[in-house]
Amino acid sequence: GTFKEPLYILKENIGIKEWPNYGISEDNARTYIIEKLIASFGVTYPVHISHVMGIPTAEVMPVFSRLEQKKTILPFQFKTAKKVFYIHSSKINFLDESNSCVAQNSEEIRLVSPMDTLFRDQTWLKTFFDYSFTFEYFKKKGMKWPLSILVGNRFVGYLDCKMEWRTKRFIIKEKNIFDSAFENHKGIKLAIQDLAAFHKAKEIIEKR
Repeated sequence: GTFKEPLYILKENIGIKEWPNYGISEDNARTYIIEKLIASFGVTYPVHISHVMGIPTAEVMPVFSRLEQKKTILPFQFKTAKKVFYIHSSKINFLDESNSCVAQNSEEIRLVSPMDTLFRDQTWLKTFFDYSFTFEYFKKKGMKWPLSILVGNRFVGYLDCKMEWRTKRFIIKEKNIFDSAFENHKGIKLAIQDLAAFHKAKEIIEKR
């Protein structure tokens, strides 16, 4: 017969109470997710994770305590900050700047959306990247959508761009580079070209 696409439905809707992978408690699931988040951010603290997950800090703190007892995460003193930060044990090697892995990836370029979870906690962002910005989410006309430019572990500026679907032009409305050393950075140009190509743009226009 003819091949048919599979259909999907939530298991709750068909009355299935148990499921083969059902046996993890909410507490264990939350601990698992928080540990993964700590590892992905590298260095963090309970309020930051609370902002990212949208649950109260009071519910995050006991998880941090349990992970610290197991030595899965370790207290970390950063600069002269009074706040206690934590680093995931798997990320300790990144503290050594001579580490070849760190050096190899130091020039990786990323254009980061303002909705990315990196920006969910402005205090964390300012502390570790010395970077902050305000963004007007719900302005309809002339709305900016700043893509922050991350080079290695440093934010060097931002772009405000739009895709003009009718003409297939990718338009850079504003380009703000804080450090002149990155003004004509080849990696940034390539990242912009990749983004334009992803949107199937035929032309890139940079307004002066």
